[in-house]
Amino acid sequence: MDKTQKYFIHLLSSYLNNSPPLSDPQTDWMGVFKLGELHNVTAMITLSIKKLPIESRPPAKIMNLFNQALGMTIQSYENKIEGIDKLTVVLNENKIKHLFVKGAAIRQYYPSGEVRTSGDTDVIVENDNLKKAAEILVENGFTLSQTSDIQNVLFFNNEEYEVKNYLDGVNSDCENYFSNPFDKKAIKVKEYSYNLEPTYHLVYIISHLLRHLTTGGVGIRQLMDVDVMLRSHEIDINKFFEVVKELNIEKSSMVLISLSKEYFNTPTDIGFNIDEQLKSSLEKVILTGGVFGFAISDHATGRLVKSINSTENKGFKSPLIAFISMIFPSKLYLYRTYKYADKCHLLLPIAFFNRLFDAVFKRGKSNKKAIKNLFTNNKTAIMISDIINELDLKL
Repeated sequence: MDKTQKYFIHLLSSYLNNSPPLSDPQTDWMGVFKLGELHNVTAMITLSIKKLPIESRPPAKIMNLFNQALGMTIQSYENKIEGIDKLTVVLNENKIKHLFVKGAAIRQYYPSGEVRTSGDTDVIVENDNLKKAAEILVENGFTLSQTSDIQNVLFFNNEEYEVKNYLDGVNSDCENYFSNPFDKKAIKVKEYSYNLEPTYHLVYIISHLLRHLTTGGVGIRQLMDVDVMLRSHEIDINKFFEVVKELNIEKSSMVLISLSKEYFNTPTDIGFNIDEQLKSSLEKVILTGGVFGFAISDHATGRLVKSINSTENKGFKSPLIAFISMIFPSKLYLYRTYKYADKCHLLLPIAFFNRLFDAVFKRGKSNKKAIKNLFTNNKTAIMISDIINELDLKL
């Protein structure tokens, strides 16, 4: 971790602890700003900077950039909340159970919830209501952008809402555990509106974080989510560790909590110290990759990681297997993505060509770049594969 990255972490820790940061006359403020943008946390950084003495703040031109980012974040928040409120009213009026996860559900735990950014808002509904929910929302001013058998992407006031019928996870154990999130894991907040109970929500946040890590990378904001959940004092830590042990992500959870404590002084003590080499590797992935690792990976990286782990081969064999898996996805993937094939297995060949059509005509440019990277740039995949092994993760 270089000096700029350290001060970037310090400013975020200051924000989370609601305390004034230390001044550093040697700060590379443009470097801090770029890191904030890379991780979509510039607004949080700005609030910390405003606690510094005036003479210790960035030069006026750079400070203007921070202030602009803060203003844009708050404007986005207001638009997002308007959409969330409308979505909640519409689904409640139509008696459709729905559950918010991640940003929309945990923003309240941040010192200033309006600056907890998110690329989209995830809303979980029961499978039988997936199509109905989208149709009703469109009737009430939302715009349908993408549709599939597992999720519908809608927009309202230029903000994105993903209405899904599933909760993803780092492994099948996690996905099966949350296959029915409206059971005892959820708490009702309105007639048909639900959130995950905090302890289970932390389990899901860590599982989701790990999933993004294994598919290309994860940013600092998701680690901050771990901090604020633990800082809320609403977590039953014993129950938490019972669940993560059951889901085979116990060591990963201890590593992430330990890293959070080191970065942000998270008020918890689990009696675990992260290995220095593992910490260094995680820092490279997290700090240089940004949100979901977009700066160091693409959507093919996860396939290459999986191939390296399954073959234990870091040479030409792994990218070749990853390429083949891109062309010929598993039956389970096709069944999950194209529900008509799941309902009638005779339609599996149609699902294969449906997926091929989408890959060529909808994602052709990005897929071409991803295929090239499979064979020419595997450093990120190798590093993530090594991290997975150190975390004892089974994909």
